[in-house]
Amino acid sequence: MDFLDFWQECHGKLHPKWQRAFLQDPRVNQLCKHEVTENLLVAIRRNKKISDVLKDLENQSLKYSEFQNKLNPWKDSIPEQSNEFPKTYNGWYRWGGRWRKGF
Repeated sequence: MDFLDFWQECHGKLHPKWQRAFLQDPRVNQLCKHEVTENLLVAIRRNKKISDVLKDLENQSLKYSEFQNKLNPWKDSIPEQSNEFPKTYNGWYRWGGRWRKGF
């Protein structure tokens, strides 16, 4: 998909002079380097300014990470594997500074 064609489809036809200026903008080059995803297409549909598109993509990324944290709030509760083994006592184990019940 051509970036300029999609932009014009959403926001109207640009004059040829502005088409050249649009394609030479370093922010457009930055957007074109990335894979075309649904997030990018939605951000372009929502915003007419390139700077607003970049902000929208950043906000979408933050909201997605917040959603992932709400979905699994304990994902960071157990530390990554290391050479140390957890301390155990009577069905309980201590790893990462807290005692937890083993199943």
